[in-house]
Amino acid sequence: MFGANTKVLVVDDMETVRKAVAKKCDQIGLKNVTQASGGIDGWDKISHEKPPFELILCDWDMPQCSGLDLLIRLRRDSRLNETFFILLATELQMDQIEKAVKAKADDCILKNFTADALKEKLTLLYSGETPDAFKDFSEEE
Repeated sequence: MFGANTKVLVVDDMETVRKAVAKKCDQIGLKNVTQASGGIDGWDKISHEKPPFELILCDWDMPQCSGLDLLIRLRRDSRLNETFFILLATELQMDQIEKAVKAKADDCILKNFTADALKEKLTLLYSGETPDAFKDFSEEE
């Protein structure tokens, strides 16, 4: 499982959401959390972080640079291909999940998640299992 020193980046344009997500990370034992105020700020932090972040929890819907845009940019950088990336959304439609799969997101979660739900998602990711919502979509399509 992800340890207390796992480097986590929380990206959201709303400060209250960033703080809430960071608090949930703390509740499940993730203590090394950095916050970014949007996709551009997130990329700046990602590109300068050495060693890189191991887990990114990123809002999907942000001005200037969406979470999906940030994910696509991250996956184009071979140094960052192994970074776990979870998109956060207020709602998820099937077409959004398909886009997330094609962009190689590791999972998606609705923003009103609990600390226990986050822990469950991270346990699943760490084990290498495909999230249930992603099983209907093939990466080859």
